[in-house]
Amino acid sequence: MFFLIGVLVFLSACVNVEEKIFLNLDGSGRMDVRYILKREFFQLIPQGPGSMFPVSEAEVYKKFENVKGVKVEGAKLEMDDKSVSLQYVLTFDDISTFNNDSYRFTFQKDGNNQNFHVWIKGGGAQQNLKNDELKGKIMSEAMNQAMAMYNLKITVVFPAPIIKSNAQEVQERTATWVVPIWELQKKPAFDLDARIKVREGLWDKIKNIF
Repeated sequence: MFFLIGVLVFLSACVNVEEKIFLNLDGSGRMDVRYILKREFFQLIPQGPGSMFPVSEAEVYKKFENVKGVKVEGAKLEMDDKSVSLQYVLTFDDISTFNNDSYRFTFQKDGNNQNFHVWIKGGGAQQNLKNDELKGKIMSEAMNQAMAMYNLKITVVFPAPIIKSNAQEVQERTATWVVPIWELQKKPAFDLDARIKVREGLWDKIKNIF
């Protein structure tokens, strides 16, 4: 039992996930997604419609074929001796189309600004393990094997300058958040926020005159 649960938790923390989102003011845009994981764990990923990670180009198209307002523009699977990388590109009419029980986007107007928010459900490891002793052993083993090197990286290119964000890196219109996947397993949730200025207010216009 310990081995089986350990494998599942270890697998969940052995995938680097990168998303780059190019967002328009109306909530439409493009999403570039990339999964990178060790080759020995690739075959352990559950396959089928309910799988979090598609494991082939065909599965990418299958995953989104009935999602209204989303189109797969391309998908590519690459392998070498050490790792597997799956990349795909989606275009979407509204970013909220991707919302589910574990992942929610909002992009709403607020006066002269527009607020972007991502809520990511966490707590996977702690919710699945009821035995405190077993939980402690697995979490200790996980840390010993340097799971912290695996991350969820989300980069958003906004249609207007960013005026406030909790992202680790902000450059004009681009914000990048890096969430360690093992930390995501331990915490209840993560919230990613950014505020962009979509138009000048009256005071901004007055200042520009002078």
